[in-house]
Parts: sequence; structure tokens; C-alpha cells
Amino acid sequence: MAHPRHEVFAGHTVARTTSFDEAHDAVCRVYLPHRLDLWGHDPCLDMRLNAVQLGNITAGHLRYGRDVRIVTTEAAHCHVDIPLVGATESRSGGKDVVQSSTRCAAVFMPGAPAAIRWHADCEQLCLMIDRDQLERELETMLGRPIPGPVEFVTTMNLAGNGGRRWLESVALFKREFEGPPVLSQHPLAARTLERLLIDGLLLVQPH
Repeated sequence: MAHPRHEVFAGHTVARTTSFDEAHDAVCRVYLPHRLDLWGHDPCLDMRLNAVQLGNITAGHLRYGRDVRIVTTEAAHCHVDIPLVGATESRSGGKDVVQSSTRCAAVFMPGAPAAIRWHADCEQLCLMIDRDQLERELETMLGRPIPGPVEFVTTMNLAGNGGRRWLESVALFKREFEGPPVLSQHPLAARTLERLLIDGLLLVQPH
């Protein structure tokens, strides 16, 4: 099985377990309520979740170590799932199936449930961004109220110029939690890092 070169947020472990119930409960606590189904005849789970929070952003490195299917409740916030290795197939809000890979992230908007087929070799960086903060940032950028909720295109091209530039912001965010924190310990700097990630998403992802 392929693995990233290093485990993201390794010092911020939420769960490392082979227990179905513990795996399910950990992801519910960090992200959102969902149903977890085991697919195929793979060995037992080898689930790992590391997660951090900065302001209105929750970020986690998640793997299951076997084929699973996840069916969520209606999301309250925006989610961006970036495969580090492997792939998934997902559907949200009755739209077409989205294939994600290291070259294409899946984007899930609030107000709709999602169904995700997660392959055994897949590990993802899963970002959750507060819906209200996302919309406030957009209104600030536009200089006017927005008429309704933000709706992103459901895939992000990570190989394109915009996707690559946004990943640079994601990399900066990750590095902040790889050693002793610096930016996140100072409110103004932490807010700047948070806005860099959110504003970058709003600028590069069609909506």
C-alpha cells in the first residue's frame, strides 16, 4: 500500500484504531455525523485520524486502511477532501459522481448529504471550513452582501495553476503544525493564515 512520505499532523492524534465503533465516533466528533459501511473482504480497519483546528478551519489526515463507504448527513459546513495517495468516488446533493485523486480534490457544499466510496489505499487531507465565515469572507471581498449561499464546483483541479497555488497555502498551514507553533499562537497571525486559506479557495475555485 502506498503512503505519503510523512504523516500529516502527526503530533495531533485523534484516533488510531482497528475498532469500527471508535473509528466511526472519531470522525463524527471531528467532522459530521455519518454512516460507515465496510466494503469487500479486506482485513479489519487500520484507521488513523490526526486533526487540528485554527479559527474556523478544521484539518485532518485520515485513512481507513480498507475499502469503506461513508454516507453523511447534510453538511453544515464546506468540506474539501484532498487525496494524498489513492482515490475516492463521491456524490453530493444528487449531482454526478466525482472521481478524486492526487490531481483532483472533491468539494462538498453545506446543505446536502454525501456518499463517498473510499479505497483501501486512500489517505486524505480533509478540510472543513465554517460556512458562515466562508460567506463573510466572500462578502468582504465583493464589498456587498451575497444573495444566497455559496455553491462551489464539486471538483478542484489540483494540477492547474489555481489549484497548485492554493496547495501552497495548504502546505503553509500544514507546516505550522509540524513543530512548535508560531503563527497560530498569535491572534493576528493566526487570522491571517486562516484568511489565506479561505480567500485562496474563494479565488481559485469556481462558485
